[in-house]
Amino acid sequence: MWEKVKYFFGYKLHLLADAEYEPPLVEELESKDPGIVEDAEYLSADKGYDSTNNNEKLWDDYQIKPVIAIR
Repeated sequence: MWEKVKYFFGYKLHLLADAEYEPPLVEELESKDPGIVEDAEYLSADKGYDSTNNNEKLWDDYQIKPVIAIR
C-alpha cells in the first residue's frame, strides 16, 4: 500500500488504492494511521463494493459517506 499526496488549487487529496488484495482497507488503515480515517469524509469505490454491510459499516463505524455505484 502506498500513499500519494497531490496539491491542486489549494486542495489536498489523499488517495488510497489497493488493487491487488482488496482487504478491508479502512480497518487496516485505521490501525496504522487513525488520523487519516478520522479526516476522511467520503469513500469512492466501484460497484463491486456495493453492499448493505459495507455501506452501513462505513457510516456507522467511521462516519464516512460511501460513494459507490449501485449494482
